[in-house]
Amino acid sequence: KKMMIYKIAEGTFKLSNFLDSKKEKSPSIRHLYKDIIMVIIGLLAVLKGGDMVVKYASEIATAFGMSKHLVGLTIVGIGTSLPELAVSIIAARKGQQGIVMGNIVGSNTFNILFTLGATMLLKPIAVNSAMISDVVSVAIITILVGVFAILNKKIGKLAGITFVLIYMGYMYSIISNS
Repeated sequence: KKMMIYKIAEGTFKLSNFLDSKKEKSPSIRHLYKDIIMVIIGLLAVLKGGDMVVKYASEIATAFGMSKHLVGLTIVGIGTSLPELAVSIIAARKGQQGIVMGNIVGSNTFNILFTLGATMLLKPIAVNSAMISDVVSVAIITILVGVFAILNKKIGKLAGITFVLIYMGYMYSIISNS
């Protein structure tokens, strides 16, 4: 476990260096290959770390008698999003707004379309009213993000605070209703 934590930290550090290198005007080809290899290594570490979070968090949640849906929305959802959060924070601190938005939009688009689609190819998913409510909530929140962006031409601190508070309210709601 310690080695995996080290590898994730190392991958994050190397991603940080990768983002720094993008500020250079003409990186060498050798440097570019090194950057690509470091990103791949970082992604592999993230995948393994995500697997560990899902496995052990699910075991803990099951021991407390939580539903699989609640486990997915809370522990697994948060656990698998931590790498995106780490990448986005590093990118934002380095002024790489394009990477922040691309990471979030790309990840969510991939999860909703590809991951859900590929999963349904393996086995159809039975949908209940709680899941429909979650989908509607995500759609409304997505529209809210768009409205903030259109009206303000940027997504700033007020929007950030609003989104964090909405998320906290959503988590409180699903946990207290389970």
